[in-house]
Amino acid sequence: MKKIGIYLLVATIFLTLGVFSPLYAQKPDSPNEDVGTYGLSILKVIPAARAAGMGQAFTGLCDDVNALEYNVSGLAFLNYLEAGVDHHEWLLDTRTTAIGLAFPLQGGKTGVLGIGLKYFDEGVIDETILENGEPVPVEGSTLSSSDISVRVGYGVQVAPGFSVGLAGNLTHIDLVGETTNAFSGDFGISYRNAQGFMVGISALHIGPQFAFDDKDEKLPFTIRGGLAKRFGGETIVTPEGHFAPRHGEEFNLAIDAVKQIDNKLKINVGGEAWFFNKTVAGRVGYRINEDIQGLTIGAGFRVKDFFFDYAFAPISEIEDKASHRVSLNWKRGYSAWEPPIAEPINPDFGQGPPIQPRAEPNRGPIEVKELADGTILVTLRVNFDFDKWNIRTDMEPILEQLAVVLNNYPNSKIKLEGHTDSIGSLEYNVGLSQRRAESVRSYLIRRLGFADSNLLPPVGYGKTRPIVPNTSAENRFMNRRTDLIVYKHELLMNGFVIPPIGASAVLELEHRVQGNAVEIMVKLNGNQVDFKEKVISPARDRHTFIVDLQEIYPLTEYSTKAINIGYVKQARVAYNKLSESKNAERIGYTRIAIDLSSKPWRHSVYQEGNYLIIRFE
Repeated sequence: MKKIGIYLLVATIFLTLGVFSPLYAQKPDSPNEDVGTYGLSILKVIPAARAAGMGQAFTGLCDDVNALEYNVSGLAFLNYLEAGVDHHEWLLDTRTTAIGLAFPLQGGKTGVLGIGLKYFDEGVIDETILENGEPVPVEGSTLSSSDISVRVGYGVQVAPGFSVGLAGNLTHIDLVGETTNAFSGDFGISYRNAQGFMVGISALHIGPQFAFDDKDEKLPFTIRGGLAKRFGGETIVTPEGHFAPRHGEEFNLAIDAVKQIDNKLKINVGGEAWFFNKTVAGRVGYRINEDIQGLTIGAGFRVKDFFFDYAFAPISEIEDKASHRVSLNWKRGYSAWEPPIAEPINPDFGQGPPIQPRAEPNRGPIEVKELADGTILVTLRVNFDFDKWNIRTDMEPILEQLAVVLNNYPNSKIKLEGHTDSIGSLEYNVGLSQRRAESVRSYLIRRLGFADSNLLPPVGYGKTRPIVPNTSAENRFMNRRTDLIVYKHELLMNGFVIPPIGASAVLELEHRVQGNAVEIMVKLNGNQVDFKEKVISPARDRHTFIVDLQEIYPLTEYSTKAINIGYVKQARVAYNKLSESKNAERIGYTRIAIDLSSKPWRHSVYQEGNYLIIRFE
C-alpha cells in the first residue's frame, strides 16, 4: 500500500509538470539568475547556501527551515526549533538576505509552523536623463529598487510519512519609487520513509494578478517536483514520525524538475556528503537548461547546534564573476538529542519480580539498520508498565510508526526477539521479555493488519543477549528492547535461508497419537535447542524417560500433564537452576520427565519446527 502511495506521488510530480507546461506560451528567458519574464525576483531568488550548493535540488530533501521556500510540507518533518540567516551576493550590488524560523508545535505532534522574512536589494544607481541622445547624470540624484516579503507556512503529517503544507506570502515592491503589494500562496506534499527515500511536489506563488504602474502583472507561478535518497547513518523514527537525528557519515542525492511559467523546464541535480560525525560537508550540483549558472559547489561544517554553509556558482557568460551564498542555521538541541534516562530503583535480586520504575524511559523508539547479510534490523523501544506486557495506549503511535517501517518490506518474514536489562532473575526476565514480544506481535496482527504467516514466533531472551554492558542506567535502557529482524522478500526469493531460531523457553506440553505411537509435543519458542536424553528406572514397574533442554526456561501454565495412553502415564516439567556463582549468565535447564509403566522398547526424539517431539512406540 505504501509503495502504491509513493508511485502515485511520483507520477503526480511529472504529470503536474506536463499539464502546466503547455498552459503558457514560451517567452525568452531573462539573462538574470532565477528571473523570468515577470518581476518579483524576491520570490524566485532563494539565498539558502546549502540548497544552492546542491544545484537547488531540494524539493524532495527539504529537511531544514528552508523547506518554507522550496516545499512547505517539508516543515512537518523538522524535529527542532530552528533559526536560519541566509545571504546572497550577485552582480551589480544585487543582494538578498533572508531570516527563517521553524517552531514544532507540541514537539511536532500537531505540525510545524514556519515564518520567513526576506529582503531583495538591487542597489543604488545614479539617475540619468537623455540629452541629445546621450545619458547625462543628474547631480545628487540616485535611484534604488528593493522588495521585502513575509511568508508564514505550516506543515503537518496527515499519515505516517505523508505530509501536506500551506504558506501565504505578502510582498511589498518598490521599483524606483513605484510601489505595490502582491499576495501569493504555496502548497506542497511530501512522502519519506525510514530507508531514506524522499519525494515531494510543491506549487509556488499561486495568486491573482497584481497592479503595477497601471498594468496587470502575473505572479511567477512555479511547479517543483523532487526525489531524494539518503544513504548511510542510522535512521531514528521518533513517536511523532520524524526521521532524525542522523549523526555519522551520510550521503544525499537529489533531483528536481522545475517549471516556471513562460520559462523552459529545468532539471536540477545535486549531492551532499557529510563526514566526521556530521561535522564537515561537501556539495556539488548542476542545473540543466540554466543559461548562465549551471555548476554549483558548496561546503559546510557544524559546531554543536550551529551549521555554517557556503555556496559558489560561477557565471558562465561573465569572466571572473560568480554568485556567493552564506548561511548560518541553528537547531536547538541537535548535538545532544536524547530524552533523559531515569535511573532505576535498586532492585531486590530474589526470585520475585524486580523493583523497577513504573515505566521504562523512552529514547529513539525505532532504529533501523541494514546488516551485512542484507537483512534489516529494526530495534523497538516502547514503555511498558512495571511487570506488565500489554501495549499502553500512549505507545500505540509508536507501533503505528513501526508498521510504517515494516510496510516498506512487503511479503517479508519478520522475527521478533524480546530483551531486558540485567535487573532481576534470569527466569523472570525470560518470561517477561517473551510476553512483551508476544504483545508486540499480537498488536501488529490484530490492530495493524499484518499477516500471521509473515511474523515468525517471537522469542524472549531476557537478559542473556545484551548489546552493551549493564553498567549504567543508559546502558540498561539500551538493552531493554524488542528486535525485529526483517528477512526481505527479495532475499528469500534469491535463496536466502532464514537461520535457526534459538529457543529460550518451553511454552506448552501437548500430545497426540500417531498409529501405535504416542508423541509428547514440547512446544518451544524457537526451532533450535540443545537436549540430552536418558531413561531411569526407580522401580521395577516404573520408568521415567528424561529429556534435559539446555539453557531453557519453562513458561507452561502447569507442571504436570496427565496422558494415560498405553504405558505413557504423564509428563512433568521442572526447572533446574544452575548456581549463578558458577555461571551467572546461564539460565540453567528444563527437564521434561515422562512417567511410563514399562520400559519403552522403541523411542525417538527429534525436532519438527518449533516442537521437540518425544515419540514412544
